[in-house]
Amino acid sequence: MPFIPQLALILCFIVVKQYGVCDGDNAKEFKDMCLLLNLATQKVPIPQLKSGASDSQTYVKTKQIQIMKSILRLNVTVIEPQKEAVLKDVKTYPTINEINAKDAVKGYFEGITDDKLKELRAEYAAGTLGEGKDETFVKDFSLPFSEITKAAIRKAIARQYTAAVSVDKDISEQSTAIHNAREAARRHLKKAVFGSQETALADAAADDVNSDFGDVKAAGKLTFVGGSCDSGCNPNSAAAKTAGDGLALDLVCLCSGGDGAGTSAAKFCTKTALNGLEAITTNDDGTIKTANYKALIEKCRQQKEAAPLALTPATLAAAARSLTGHLGSNWRAGTAAAASTGRAEKQNHYLGVHVYNAGTTATCNAETNNPHSTDTKGVCINYEHRFHSDEGISWMKEINAAMGELQTIESALSQQTAFISTLKELKAQMENILLEAPLLADTQTPTPNAARSPKPVEEQNKCKLKNATAEECPETDCNYDTKKQECKPKPGTEAPAAGTGGKSTG
Repeated sequence: MPFIPQLALILCFIVVKQYGVCDGDNAKEFKDMCLLLNLATQKVPIPQLKSGASDSQTYVKTKQIQIMKSILRLNVTVIEPQKEAVLKDVKTYPTINEINAKDAVKGYFEGITDDKLKELRAEYAAGTLGEGKDETFVKDFSLPFSEITKAAIRKAIARQYTAAVSVDKDISEQSTAIHNAREAARRHLKKAVFGSQETALADAAADDVNSDFGDVKAAGKLTFVGGSCDSGCNPNSAAAKTAGDGLALDLVCLCSGGDGAGTSAAKFCTKTALNGLEAITTNDDGTIKTANYKALIEKCRQQKEAAPLALTPATLAAAARSLTGHLGSNWRAGTAAAASTGRAEKQNHYLGVHVYNAGTTATCNAETNNPHSTDTKGVCINYEHRFHSDEGISWMKEINAAMGELQTIESALSQQTAFISTLKELKAQMENILLEAPLLADTQTPTPNAARSPKPVEEQNKCKLKNATAEECPETDCNYDTKKQECKPKPGTEAPAAGTGGKSTG
């Protein structure tokens, strides 16, 4: 009998029009409050880069590491002979400490770690004909280059590499900004959900931006300013633990009846009674309120959207707007039709069903049997005092603050996207320089020194400035300048220029 659901809807519609009551009176508000809660309690996402025209995405860090690895490999293809000798001599120079312990090579790889040294050696090996070579890389760029070729392009490569290191730092700075904004967004969202009771209610997952949250921790109890439903949902002030303090409290108010609410207490927000939902007794210490919240948040999690919504400034704003759009709208006439005097400005601050009777105003007092259909009563959240004080709706303030942090994340991602594009351009420019290197080398005039195989590191550093006297200056390879009191290499024995410098190759 497929027509029964439609018939049930028609009958419910007739009842509502005539008598103003039907199960699930707050279903629309409940649906939108669940949507807001489901968004607010999501893990705070790590933004990702779009991969071209496809829908696939990549984490910024993954792409950053990938490109910088390629750039480092391109850079070390033109490493200076002195540094090349150190990289190749793993036995003598296994660690940075070993390198810095020897005056002849100290400072060659300044500011890098042993892990970075290991990476540097691996990328250097990829461009050689020895162990660890990357055959495709070697073939594509006709590696390894002669010293003449390296010298011809070393400065150009160094400029691109230095620029890439700077951009890499910019990307990392934005990653730090994103990390901080994610943490801040979660703090605001935790406050939006649990309000002034976050310490008493939030479990460990609430402090982890990579986890969903919303559960009440063991032994935690959701309480109102007083024991009764009326004390929290229909308050006489904007105090803590009253309407507007947190979404968890408001969810309970929206769907729970007060003392004596009767059998309808479990289905103000659903068409059928929700298991675990009870009317809140006058002296409840939080046990019933907490149980009601647990039942309701679980029901919220079962709510399915047409398409899963990601936590963004736009989705959060839309969800909050949808919920607050119900303010003052869910009213009905009681025994007598509502007169103009029955409508009061404060009813615009009610979220949920409330009942007028002639000229008597409605309230959010649910402390009666069937408050959703009783004159002047209601199952609603009274935000009147929130709107009439500087406090405002506390959870709305926190939602707005979280939206600001999420916007910071989006802005940082936009900058990172531009920086990644710049890195790609620098990498492409370095590749072009290497591809054109043989042509540039052909224009260079070979010198006897340039054609000579590099000497061991110790041989290249015989004429150090610290050899300040003629006696200390080796006569075989050096001349002593008596005027400047300096020990200088004899013509033809000088080491090649440093080119990229110690830091550039690291």
